[in-house]
Amino acid sequence: MENSIDVHVEFSFRGEDYSLSASVNLDEHMPADSSGFYRILAHMNDVDTYSYLYEVMEESELEFDNPKGLAAEYFREGRLNLPGLANRLFEERILERVGPIAIRETGVDPAQNEGLRRLLLEVWHLAADHE
Repeated sequence: MENSIDVHVEFSFRGEDYSLSASVNLDEHMPADSSGFYRILAHMNDVDTYSYLYEVMEESELEFDNPKGLAAEYFREGRLNLPGLANRLFEERILERVGPIAIRETGVDPAQNEGLRRLLLEVWHLAADHE
């Protein structure tokens, strides 16, 4: 299932009202922080990121809705827990890489065994700390 969310921003600039929206596929475009959503909105709505229009847009509050996939678990009362979601998506990518190895070697699917899932993630993080 695709992990996605719709993002919107409304603002006025030079007497003109703007209402920009984008449906963001988080598997392809996972911003490191909320400023990334402004860049995505700008790109998808033909707004130059080196313009006054963009600067005004950045001062406006983002609104989120229609979360799908894992994004729904990190969405409450119109707010998106971006750090939590980013971490979860990263862990899911790790498990996509090591899960088949665990199944081949143990016959156990980490998606069906929480202990094995946690073990694989801890080992991955430990190995990453030593790079």
